[in-house]
Amino acid sequence: MKKIFSLILSLAMLLTITSGLNLTAYADSSQYGNIYYEEKEDGTIEITGCTGSATSINIPSTIVGKTVTSIRNCAFYGCKSLTSVTIPNSITSIGREAFYDCTSLTSVTIPDSVTGIGDGAFYNCKSLTNVTIPNSITMIGPDTFCRCSSLENITIPDSVTSICDHAFYECTSLTSISIPHSVTSIDNYAFYGTRLINLSIPASVASIGEGAFNCCKSLANVTIGNNDSAEKRSTEIGNSAFSECTSLSSVTIGNNVTSIGAAAFSDCSSLTSVTIPNSVTSIEYGTFSYCENLTNVTIPNSVTSIGDEVFYRCSSLKNITIPDSVTSIGDHAFFECKLVTLTMGNGVNYIDSCAFLNCEQLYEVNYNGTVAQWKAISVDSNNSNLTKAIIKCTDGILGNGNEVIIDNVVYNIYNDYTAQINKYPGNPEILTIPESVSYEGYAFKINSIGDYAFLECTNLKSLTMPSSVTKIGQYAFYCCTYLKDVYYLSTISDWNKIEITNTNDVLKKATIHCIDGTINEKVPTPQPQPRPQPSPTPTPTQPQPTTTTPTTVAKAVAKPKSAKFKKVKAAKKAVSVEWKKVSGVKGYQVQVATDKKFKKNKKTATVKKQKTTKVTIKKLKAKKKYYVRIRTYKTVNGKKVYSSWSKVKTVKTK
Repeated sequence: MKKIFSLILSLAMLLTITSGLNLTAYADSSQYGNIYYEEKEDGTIEITGCTGSATSINIPSTIVGKTVTSIRNCAFYGCKSLTSVTIPNSITSIGREAFYDCTSLTSVTIPDSVTGIGDGAFYNCKSLTNVTIPNSITMIGPDTFCRCSSLENITIPDSVTSICDHAFYECTSLTSISIPHSVTSIDNYAFYGTRLINLSIPASVASIGEGAFNCCKSLANVTIGNNDSAEKRSTEIGNSAFSECTSLSSVTIGNNVTSIGAAAFSDCSSLTSVTIPNSVTSIEYGTFSYCENLTNVTIPNSVTSIGDEVFYRCSSLKNITIPDSVTSIGDHAFFECKLVTLTMGNGVNYIDSCAFLNCEQLYEVNYNGTVAQWKAISVDSNNSNLTKAIIKCTDGILGNGNEVIIDNVVYNIYNDYTAQINKYPGNPEILTIPESVSYEGYAFKINSIGDYAFLECTNLKSLTMPSSVTKIGQYAFYCCTYLKDVYYLSTISDWNKIEITNTNDVLKKATIHCIDGTINEKVPTPQPQPRPQPSPTPTPTQPQPTTTTPTTVAKAVAKPKSAKFKKVKAAKKAVSVEWKKVSGVKGYQVQVATDKKFKKNKKTATVKKQKTTKVTIKKLKAKKKYYVRIRTYKTVNGKKVYSSWSKVKTVKTK
């Protein structure tokens, strides 16, 4: 039994020792010096390997009087002691993985006689610093110099037409390269992770493969193709071709480029400007995503679509022009861009979900079409930053509740050319509200007064109000304790039709002067005040106009915090709404309606518990688009005080 165990142990050790040797390479080989060879059927010699102790190999042109013409596949695979190799002019081919993992090999000269270099021939030769490729080579095959991390210089001759997959993958010392006009293709990940600084790709290159220059973090300047018509070949830039080139600041794309692949320039965080040539017809998914310093982009009239996430989180992009040729804008295309103004062509007919989500600074859209054309655009959900902007059309202006400042007064303007006074900053004794205001040459009729609009008008005594006003918001005249006379430019009947919230007691106590009479709800008859008599210490009998009472009361009824949506979900003839719990409130109010102004088919649900954060509103119309909003409320002195309404969500019932 012990003998059997010893035999097994000996065999195991032998297998361990020989496991890393290429036994098949030497099995039928003869030895010449420190190399092994075999005679081929055509009478020529093929090099099959070397002795384990070999450090320098000089391959002769003849052995035993016969010409040496090839180096076999895997011939020197894993020869880690090998430092130099001389290849004679007689050799025409270097086999697949011939020098694979020769980690000590520092230099190699490939003679002009060689016409083919096999895949992975010099894979992981991490000490290799210089290689000369002869004019006889037409293709640098897959993985040929992959992970040659010390390779600093290489010359690609005019004979080469293609640079294949991973050819120079992770050659992390390679800082420069000249690509000749003979090259027609640079394949997938060919130069991945190299340290190239400047790169010029000639117009002869028809395709730049996926990830071809991905993670070239030192690459600063790139020129692709040219802008003349000398070379007619079209060039396609593949997916992620220049992704994560974090030092790339300048890109010139020639007119021969016809397509730019998905994420082609994503995460190029130093890129500031790019001009897309008029030969490109589409910008694919995530092309410039995470280019956080991109400030200027020129999109030509040839582009018909802007794909999903094209400018995703381009946080420095403040202005952009979308030409008339573009018909669609994809999902999250401009997500979290700092857009302030947007110029949009009249060709757009569809804007996908979240295309302008979190573009919080978007204020103005210059639309090259009519109001009717804008309203015909299909704008998917979660584009509130776009729909709330001022839309300047060729024949008018649209506003969806966005704020504008006219003569220091803050207004909200709407798509039906109405306006709401949002905040009046002054403190006059006599005030006249105009019937309309002019903005960019268009008139907006004032039909509502917003919450707390005249809060700071503590000296207001007389107010003139136009007949256009149909709604007065919460606490609109709060702290206007001296307001005694309201001159309403219409009838008593019209006054009674105004929607006045029950938090405007000041209006109820004032005298309302209409064109057909006066409304006086328990207005006390003013009593004559005695004239102050001279005295050594005169004491005024009139109340002083400046008291601390308004300020104190205002703080007591400060608005509660607003609510934020978590989820809005459609059901059959119903809408389910869920929101985040708000501290310090009494309950919530949820409204749905089929129009943006919440007047058509409006339904309101009141939730009376602060901890309850969801509700389902039923008995709605099937397959109908509904607008949803939410606000909180608290109780002060027995009266409800509401927060501002949340952002509006849209949902379509089933």
